[in-house]
Parts: sequence; C-alpha cells; structure tokens
Amino acid sequence: MTLTTPKIKSVTVKLKTDRPVKKTPYQVKGVLMRNFPNDGIVPMLNGSYRKKFLYPRIQVKIVDEEILLVGLHQGVDPILAIHEKINDLNFGDITFEVLEKSVEESSEAFFFSSSLHRYRFLSNWVALNINTSKKYNTKEDEEKLQYLNDLIANNIVFIAREMGFELAKYIYSKINVTDINPIKLDQNGWGAFDGEFYSNIVLPSYIGIGNGITRGYGTISGSQSNDILQFDNKEFRLLKSESENSHFSTETGNFSSTLESSESFFFSSSLHRYRFLSNWVALNINTSKKYNTKEDEEKLQYLNDLIANNIVFIAREMGFELAKYIYSKINVTDINPIKLDQNGWGAFDGEFYSNIVLPSYIGIGNGITRGYGTISGSQSNDILQFDNKEFRLLKSESENSHFSTETGNFSSTLFEVDVSAIQKPGIRKNKKKKAHQSKKKKKSFGKAKNSQLKKEKITKQSSDEPVNYNSYEYHKKQHSI
Repeated sequence: MTLTTPKIKSVTVKLKTDRPVKKTPYQVKGVLMRNFPNDGIVPMLNGSYRKKFLYPRIQVKIVDEEILLVGLHQGVDPILAIHEKINDLNFGDITFEVLEKSVEESSEAFFFSSSLHRYRFLSNWVALNINTSKKYNTKEDEEKLQYLNDLIANNIVFIAREMGFELAKYIYSKINVTDINPIKLDQNGWGAFDGEFYSNIVLPSYIGIGNGITRGYGTISGSQSNDILQFDNKEFRLLKSESENSHFSTETGNFSSTLESSESFFFSSSLHRYRFLSNWVALNINTSKKYNTKEDEEKLQYLNDLIANNIVFIAREMGFELAKYIYSKINVTDINPIKLDQNGWGAFDGEFYSNIVLPSYIGIGNGITRGYGTISGSQSNDILQFDNKEFRLLKSESENSHFSTETGNFSSTLFEVDVSAIQKPGIRKNKKKKAHQSKKKKKSFGKAKNSQLKKEKITKQSSDEPVNYNSYEYHKKQHSI
C-alpha cells in the first residue's frame, strides 16, 4: 500500500525549571506572549489563527509539573525561533528559572501503519459535549463503548485531515476507558474519560485530542520507533482479521470497545440506509414557502434534492472528491413538516439512502450544533469494495423507481444527482442599513461622540500600564469562542 502524503513536521520542547510548575497552560501562554510580543508564536497562541487553523498548531502542556511546547506543521518554526531565548518565566507572583531545555524534532509526525499502537491519556479526554452527552446517556454499555470508539476515530480523522495527511481507505481504532460513566466537568456540560486507545495511525506524543485542547485536556502519550514506519501487507490483513473477531469488555475498571475499522466518507456502488436519530431540519423560512406550494410528489422530490445537497455540501467541506453522479432517496413518516420555533424551521422524521458512505452520529441539515439531523448508519468492510456491475444495477434501479405516498411511508424515487449542478453556498454578508437622522439628532450625536473621544484620549494618555496578557479577562476574551 503506497500513500503519497506530505511529511508533517513536529517539535516538542521540554522546559525543566528550578521548581515544580503548578500553573495552567493559559498562564504559561500569557507569559510567552508578554516576553515575545513581536515573534511569530503570538498569533499562534492568542486565537488570531482560529479561523485559519481549526486544530491548534502550537499547544502548551503541563505534564508532570514541567512545561511542554508542542508544535505541529506551521507551529514548528515559531517554537524553534524562541526556545533558546526562554531563560526564565515571570508570572508576577513567582518566577521560574529554566535549568534545562530538551528538543525533540520529527520530520514525519503522522504515519499510516500496518499494526496497532497504544496511546495513553495523560489528561482526561473530553469526549462528550452537552449534546452528545444526552445521546450517550440513552445507550446500553456496549453501545456506549461503540459510540466512544466512533468519537475517537473521528478525532483522529479530523486531526489528520487538518494537517493535510492523506488517510487510507480505512483505519482501525479501539477505546479502553477505566469507567463507562463520564467525569462531569463544569465547562459547557462536558463529559470526560480516563484510559487509552489503539490505532494504526501513528500520532505524535503530547498533542491534544477531543474538546478543551487549549485548556490541556486530551493530552496523549504513545511510543514510537522506526519499525512502525515499515508497512507490512500481511500484518495489515491480520489486523483486519483481528477486527472481525474482537469483542467488547465491560469489566469494572476495563471497559473496552471492539477493534473497528473506520471510514468517514466513501463512494460506494450500492445504497446504504441512514436513520435520523433526531429530526432532520430540512426547511428554513424561505424553503418552507416554496415547499408549501408543491404537490405531494413534488414535495418528496424537493426533499430528496435537499438531502442530496446536504450530502454534497458536507463531502466538499471535508475535501472528499465526489464522483460525477451520486444517488439518494428520502423516506419520511409524514409529508407535513414538524414546525419548530427557531427561524420558521420545518423538520422531518424518517430515513434516507445514498451510495455515499457517511460516518454515524454526524448532523445533516439546519441546527446541527443544536443536535438536529443526527444520523445513524451501518457500515461493514464489504462496502469498501466498489463493483461496477453493481453500480450499473443501481443506475437501472434509479430509472425505474417510483414515488410512494402511503400514510406513514412517503418515499421519493431513487434519484441520480448531478454533483456538478450543485453550487457551493456563498458567504452571506450582513449589510447594515444607514439610519436617517434629523439635523438636531446629528448635532446632538456629534457632541456626544466628540465628548467620548476626549475621554478616551485622556484615559489613553494617563495609562502607561501594558496589556496584562496573563489576566483572566484577557484569556476569557481570547478564548470566548
């Protein structure tokens, strides 16, 4: 198996100080930003690149009361540029002298391997947010483990793609937690776990996985050697066999999922069924008006167009290259939408079919961040084999399919979707309307504005105090998102 992937660099700088460090990563970042205000590390730490990089390229960790600076890809050079200049860290109430610095560089931080590698969580893995916690709590023990395994696989895929690392068709993962009941954290209804996981993707030690990475959560440690860089097809076939024969464990202190193969997106020659676990919000206030003018069969076709658009949008966002045509079919329990209070939304319960393999538990449609449109689908190793003959049968089935408008079973035809005809959504710009003011109001507003500018000028002149990057208010502002 040969994969043409860019080599992703990484660096870890360990700072050994004259006393144990009992500070937070936020506080350490504040000191670094104050000490090196004009260096390239500052925008990597203060949130300036949040929109450019969804996964942080520089991470600050406190491990065993020592400071670690971890850099990935674009974050490597800014760390190397300053690490020699870090001689002390003044936190105001205490100053740490740096006694020793160690630098570990890697020219290949990510690698696809033919065997499993173990990763231990050095800090709690925040797997659940307020929405996924609700779903998690409704499941049985084995379902919970499967859910956590899906989440860890999604975490790995997300980081790899963010780094520009090309994944193979499928990867393997297995999660092992000490307790199936999550540790409750105050922030945002988060649920965390202690334990370890296994994967055939080689990851750099000390990076963060899951939620709360900038707060130090989800830090991992794994062992790496040169041996893992040799891909062995025979070994990989054994890994696949192990996956098919693995079992759950629900013993106290050792809750383990099965070893599972994961493929986030895949173009298949057959249809796959996806069930909505929460209402699919297909209609907004504008599309609702169009929908209501249509006959039953036209409504079903309209919904099928929308689900196809949803699939194409997500695939494109993930950088997944779609074929020219995909197939979709929608099946709803009622053709009359469920009315939701938010924004004039209209929702449906039911299922859909597509020959695009999608990961379970992602959201589709409107209101994803509120938990709407969550899907569940079944995947197996067989669907990864594309069969041209099977695909031709799928095309034939599409040409001969019919609508169904029976009570409780409203189904569209199996529809061939021309991907090239689906336009990419544009970014909406909010245009502010200029308010017309009377001459009297304009005069009054002008006086108030001049008065305010004078006050700001006086305040600015009277304060020579530098910005306190280490304050709670500053960090709350920088990390409010």
